[in-house]
Amino acid sequence: MRLFAENGYHATTVDEIAGAVGVSPRTFYRYFPSKEEVLFDVSTDIRAAVVEVLSEVQPAISLADSITSAVVEVASAYDSQAELFQQMAQIMMASPELRSAGLEDLHRWEAVYVPIIARHLTDIPTSDATIGVLAGAVVAAQRIAHDRWMASGQQQDMASHVKESLAVLGPLFAAIESAENTRT
Repeated sequence: MRLFAENGYHATTVDEIAGAVGVSPRTFYRYFPSKEEVLFDVSTDIRAAVVEVLSEVQPAISLADSITSAVVEVASAYDSQAELFQQMAQIMMASPELRSAGLEDLHRWEAVYVPIIARHLTDIPTSDATIGVLAGAVVAAQRIAHDRWMASGQQQDMASHVKESLAVLGPLFAAIESAENTRT
């Protein structure tokens, strides 16, 4: 990240990145298919942590509470790495290519939530638009929480922004869960 911040994303080579961490370019490519994946590695780790937390949540807990508690639990990773996320945002905003890759990363986030939401809403097939729309709404709420956290200079912890953004979805999730319970 330091090299991207100092030299710019496009001016930084894989050879420079590999040299900075003491590995060969060949070893670099074993771990990252491209240099852009270095930027999204932290997002991959956070997604894995959310999946782990959500896998332990019982379906009896409301969907909104399940997702909120998992994302809030993992939000401390943002606070402990605020400078890294600030650098990442600046690097991504300077490159249309990376902004596009950021959209792909949002789709990976949606894919995390689809099976979780489907597990809670058992009467709705995973392929149903409802599941995808809800997953997209969760990701949008996360993105807005992240944007607000960044815009505030990280003055308020990320968990507070996540709770506020996801709270907007609470009534929607409750209505869908209630309608599903009525059908069963």
